[in-house]
Formats: sequence, structure tokens, C-alpha cells
Amino acid sequence: MGRKRKVSVFAAAVCGILLGIVELTIADDTGLSVKNIQFTGFGSYEFGQVEQGNYNGIYFDHYWDHQVYAGSGFIANLSENMKLVAGIEGKMWNAAPFANVGAPSRQSTEQQFSVWVTEADGTYSFGDTTDKVFAKLTAGYFPYKYNPESRNLGEYMFRSFTYPGLLMNSFDFPAADLLGAKASIKLNLDQIQISNDFMLLEQAATWPYGAFSLAYVGDCNFAKVIDFGAGVDFANYISVNSNNTTPTDPANAIRDDSGNVIQTIQSIKGGDTTFDTSYYTFKAIKPMARLTFDPKPLLGDFGRMLGSEDLKLYGEGAIIGTENYSYYYDNISQRMPVMFGFYLPTFKILDMLNIEFEHYSNPLSTGTYNQSYLVGSSAATCLPVPGPQLVTFNPLNSASAEAFSTTTWKWSVYLKKTITPNVAITIQCARDHSRPNYSDGYPGFYEMLIFPNDWMWTAKISANL
Repeated sequence: MGRKRKVSVFAAAVCGILLGIVELTIADDTGLSVKNIQFTGFGSYEFGQVEQGNYNGIYFDHYWDHQVYAGSGFIANLSENMKLVAGIEGKMWNAAPFANVGAPSRQSTEQQFSVWVTEADGTYSFGDTTDKVFAKLTAGYFPYKYNPESRNLGEYMFRSFTYPGLLMNSFDFPAADLLGAKASIKLNLDQIQISNDFMLLEQAATWPYGAFSLAYVGDCNFAKVIDFGAGVDFANYISVNSNNTTPTDPANAIRDDSGNVIQTIQSIKGGDTTFDTSYYTFKAIKPMARLTFDPKPLLGDFGRMLGSEDLKLYGEGAIIGTENYSYYYDNISQRMPVMFGFYLPTFKILDMLNIEFEHYSNPLSTGTYNQSYLVGSSAATCLPVPGPQLVTFNPLNSASAEAFSTTTWKWSVYLKKTITPNVAITIQCARDHSRPNYSDGYPGFYEMLIFPNDWMWTAKISANL
């Protein structure tokens, strides 16, 4: 009860703060008036099984998982051009049984609760979306998605760690939460639409906290048949603490192919030699390109019989750090994830039926330990070096570690059906980058679907206001 009470009080406090901000903003002395306030809300129940999975020595065999979500928020149009959006979300779940496979951990037998802000941003628009030139400025904490077709995999620019190049995904949320400012410019030129997003972003979700990134995403749509997009993220290039971005910890020193620390002569004075050491960094350039082909506008009456997503073929590729560094990061091809997907035709029976595949040949550990905890000899910072390798252990076959062959391929099958205007069912089967739930609400350090036979399924029943 104590935990529930704390969550309820926290949720009420957040709601009060958000509503207070709106009231202050629309006070008489501001000169603004509310044209429309739309309150939003949703609830969902997710459930499924990890049919087979591995997590650092723990073997999941038909592990049942479930969680309940609820959220609320508002969209306030303060004027013809100004809009505020805010929302919170809560989650109830059970942690994965990390203690051992024979007996669950204490945390996994208790209900866990967590509440967080999902969005808090303001947007000022210049013109109307139908104008030949339309622009808007957005600032705050907002969800962002640049690949409208992806349902699970992809969205690499903002859903990846850099050095090491780790990928993330969340069920039924193929987007990223960003903190910062975004300037958007859209050009409507008859059969061609061109969109440009320029962003200044602060690192708020992962280390190095407080570092800033400059990013650009562009998109060009030709007659609603071909959609081409490209972008680049100068991740963590503006640092508020250089030792956080490029830690000068001995454990972070760049090494040669034999694992020895590389030192270069900096100066020689009076017989004394001074050596200089270089270090791995969280700074990275992450370019991305994507392409979508939608043949429906070319198919006449037959195309109009299909659902809005049917027959779309798409792909995306990225480089998670263009700079090579010896020892850990000496092969750029191992930092180049590529995905492609296709929407199978359902003739409006389903909202969508989607399949996706991804190839990523990163041989390093999927662990985020070194990027989540203060490590190194001084234990003062996180490090841009790979964490410990995953322990491969299958207790169903033997009492000793086994030799597994990890796979470079991921896949996903996704379907959605709207039952009523406010109720929908979503089902996904996948071997993706999923990580089990910890008791603190954060995902586990390691991916749990890394071997060829690993996979899981998840279903969701959701309702929206």
C-alpha cells in the first residue's frame, strides 16, 4: 500500500503542476485565450511469453510477462499558432526472475509501480500545414519518429548508444523521446513534399547526461509513391563536461590490436619523455538513410481496395559512429545496422500486418553496464567501451556453460486491428532487441533474444479517450 500511495501522490502532483502551467499561461495578463483544450487518456494491458531467451546466464523458457499501463494528458491550443502538450504515464508490472532459473527473485513476486512524464512541450506554428511553405518551432520533451513505416526495428539515429553501438526498441513504440528544440520547415510543391527538421538536443536518457547533440532529418515524398529520407546526428558533440564525454580513465584508454594501451611521445625535455594517451569517446556522427515505396497510387481501383499501409515496402540503414578506433571499433561495417520491412495486403480486414528483418553484425556485448553505472578505476564516470560479455548458459541441457552461436539477424511480425474507434488489439512476435524488466522500471543490461531459436510474443488490448 505504501508504494501505491507514493505513486498516487506523485501522479497527482505531476498532474497538478501540468495543469497549473496551463492556467498560468492562459491568465488574463498574458493576452492569450484558450481556443480548445482536449484531454487525452488511455489504458492498456500487455501480456505475452518469452518462448526462449537468455539473459547473462539465466535461461528463459516460456517465461510469462505482463504489464498494465495508464496515462492521461492534454492538448491546449492557446492561440491560432500556439499549442501546449503534456502527459504522464504509469505502469504496473512484475520484474523478471533474475535470481536464478530455479527460484524467482523477491522482486519478481511483488508488483512494481512507476510513473513518468511522456511529453511536455510547446509548439508555435508559422502558417498552415496546407501552405506552400509551413514552419513551426517545438521545444520541450517530445516523442519523435522519422520513419513512419517502421513498427519495431529501425529508427537508429535516436534509439542507439554510440561507442558501443547498442540498439534499443520498445513494444509498440517505434519512436524516441527527445529533450530539446526542433525547427521544422515543410515545402508543399504540387506532387512533391519536402520536410526538414533541425534539432538541438540534450542527452537526458543515457550517459553522458547534459551533453548536447545537433541533428538534422530530411524527407522528400514524390507523389505519395516514393518517400526518401536522410539525416545525421552529431551525438554528444557539445559537451558540458569533457571528462564525461571523453573519460580520461585508464580503463578507457585506446588500445592497439593486441590490447595494449597506445601511447605517443608528446615531448622530450632533458632526457625526460612525456607520453600522450588517447581515449575512447561518446561523441559520434550517426548518418541515416531510408526509403519507402508505396505502389497503391499506381494501381487505380485495386489500390483503393487496399488498406492505407498495404503493400508498402521500406528500408533503413545507419552508421552508429563513422569514426574507427582500434581494438574495439576498428570495423565500420560492424556498426551499420540495416533493416527492411513489408506490409502484407489485408484489404482493410486488419489495420496492418507487417514483417521486418534486420541485419547487424556487431560482435560486441549487448550489455549497457559500462554505460549505466559509474565504472573504471576511479568509479567516477561511465565509459564508452563494451561491457562484460554475456554468459551463455542453458540449465535445461547441462550444468555447465554451452557454446552458442549468436545471430546477426533480427525479425518481427506485427499486426493491429481496431475493434471500435477507441479499442484496438495489437500482437507482435519477434526476435528483437528486447531487454527484461528490472524492479526499478528500467530495462535489463543485456538483450535476451540473441540466439537463433530465441523469440517472444506480446499482445496488447488498448483503449483511448
